[in-house]
Amino acid sequence: MTGPAVSTITIQNNRLAILGLYAFAVISVFLSGCMALLTIYEAFMQHGHAFMRWLGAVQWAGGAFCLLYLGWAVWGRAGLAEFARAQLDEAGLHLRLGTRKKPKESFFAWGQIGAIYKQLAGGNWVITVSGKGEDYAWYTPYDVFRYMKLANLIAARSGVGITVLPPYKAPA
Repeated sequence: MTGPAVSTITIQNNRLAILGLYAFAVISVFLSGCMALLTIYEAFMQHGHAFMRWLGAVQWAGGAFCLLYLGWAVWGRAGLAEFARAQLDEAGLHLRLGTRKKPKESFFAWGQIGAIYKQLAGGNWVITVSGKGEDYAWYTPYDVFRYMKLANLIAARSGVGITVLPPYKAPA
């Protein structure tokens, strides 16, 4: 283990990137509304074969539903990313993940960090900080945008190397 850190480092996600996620969510919900109007137009205002009109209407309705769901999901991810924060100070690592209503606060003293794992799970990297006891905290690039910078800082301050695990495969 190295000595205590000299300065306090706080890592938060970029506010402009968070604003971009919120804007993307709002724009996709707006486009979903436009697609819903096109559904009505395609079904009732067009002339021609009924099957082709309703097929087009079903396609526009499916697109409207998918964009609405995408906007809702991106809005939720932006809320998670906005709240995430990691602070590295003299005492140890303070991780704040989760949401405002259900925060997940974790604290690890520098001497209590047992291992840092990096693993690919389902096409996404997962960084797990494990204490010497049974406590652990994990985060993904969706939580902390600069996830490897944070892992490298934790490893440097705690004196524990990053262990790369083989990709996770869920049991069948």
